[in-house]
Amino acid sequence: MKSFAKILFLSILLGFSAKAIVAQEKAKANPFDMLDTASVCFSDELFVFAELMPSYRGGLNELEVILNERLDLSRKTDGTVYLSITVNCRSELTGVNLLRGMDDETNMALINLIRSLTDWTAALQNKKPVDCLLILPFRIQKGEVSIPKR
Repeated sequence: MKSFAKILFLSILLGFSAKAIVAQEKAKANPFDMLDTASVCFSDELFVFAELMPSYRGGLNELEVILNERLDLSRKTDGTVYLSITVNCRSELTGVNLLRGMDDETNMALINLIRSLTDWTAALQNKKPVDCLLILPFRIQKGEVSIPKR
């Protein structure tokens, strides 16, 4: 009887644990769910890793300069915003989505500025341009934006 009670207790505990794990998984942002498939070149292929990843013309340093020139962030603003950025095979920015952010004002200012930038270079796979998803962290300290280098 004691072993039956233990098995029943463990089964119930395991059932609640499994539901909590599933709920946590559903709560996470999935960049692929937010993808505008009409604007990509190949609706059946989106690279997350490519031989040459998409980039902003001038590199991340140039992107940082532009962000700091155009964004007016409070000196009290500290944190990190993670964005997924989709660049298609025609070097067009086709999606910018918030994965994890800070306050709404900072998130929207950064998203709107990134969406306005047009100087992107497509990813390359086997020397051919491909659609690619890029995830970038934007570190904000005392109102200054930096992009951690990998």
